[in-house]
Amino acid sequence: MSSVTNQLPYEEIKTPPVPSRISSSLIQLIERVVLAVTLIGFSAASGTFVALSNFSITIISGAMVGGGVGLVVSFALLYFMHFPSKLTQYRLDTLEKLEKATGNPRARYAFRNLKQFFHYPFKKFGHHYDHHLLHSELTAVTQAIDPQRQDVIKAWLQFLKHLNGSAITNADGDITPFSTEVQQALFSGKRLIVEHQWLSGWGGYDEDDLEQIAELSKSSFGKHDAFTKEQLEATLSQSKPSGCMVAREQNTGKILGYGFYYIENGILHIPQIARKPEAARLGIGLEILTEILRYNKGQNIQVTLRAQNPFIRRLQNFGFTSVQTLPKYYHVGPSEDGVLLQMDWSKAPNGL
Repeated sequence: MSSVTNQLPYEEIKTPPVPSRISSSLIQLIERVVLAVTLIGFSAASGTFVALSNFSITIISGAMVGGGVGLVVSFALLYFMHFPSKLTQYRLDTLEKLEKATGNPRARYAFRNLKQFFHYPFKKFGHHYDHHLLHSELTAVTQAIDPQRQDVIKAWLQFLKHLNGSAITNADGDITPFSTEVQQALFSGKRLIVEHQWLSGWGGYDEDDLEQIAELSKSSFGKHDAFTKEQLEATLSQSKPSGCMVAREQNTGKILGYGFYYIENGILHIPQIARKPEAARLGIGLEILTEILRYNKGQNIQVTLRAQNPFIRRLQNFGFTSVQTLPKYYHVGPSEDGVLLQMDWSKAPNGL
């Protein structure tokens, strides 16, 4: 675990107690109900007061109009305003304390981004990229924590453990558990050993491999852009030559990332490169890309991605250049322009 020693004045962080998810939600609900009832009651009382002041309306009418106004205002406040739960406040307070305790610029940047993520209830990702970006920031902090600060280590480990298993709704609307197991393993000093392997292009597949890749494709790109197990097998068996590079965790054999390609009409297409969100900032996706480029050095290589995909910047660092914008190229699921990138070998970094 890499680290930068904290140079800030030492002030011990006291780890705050973690509120229960259930009690936190219940308390938040009660607080909102009390606020709504209070506003409605106050508005009804105001309407009654206006009626008693001889404004040519009856007491009942005044109370009803006032109560109606209070009801509308209550709904507007509850809908547009953010009232953090105790669980949300715990996360924000912990991140704030940890940010002040570190002098690492990358970690401080990550803490600011994490506070944006957790400012609103942590329940739904608006885009599949959000899942990867959140894990990237969690790992950035994990890699930068000062190993001499036991108080910081204790607070961050508690934060990760409590976050692990939280139910979230992804961009497809599916409810899935959020995992911080990789960050916890890295934080405890465990080394994640990754092996790379080419899968055969003409049969001999392990069914479990294809299922893992298909599931990873869905979690990375969404159900509309994902490849199914059958599509993967058809692409790799019918398109010749073709190949699929996977990255496995050595101890478990589980696939952490993959990338595959096929050649059609003299052009090598790379439809997808992906890695598990929790494996962010471990270099897995870039290592897979490097292996594919080395194996196919000098080929005419093209990649098409959604215009908002942050991986475009990484491809450009490898020598890819944007050659065309494809308006509304992605019309299934979230409608979005596509970007066609082509490998310029004259701009390739050393080592390829």
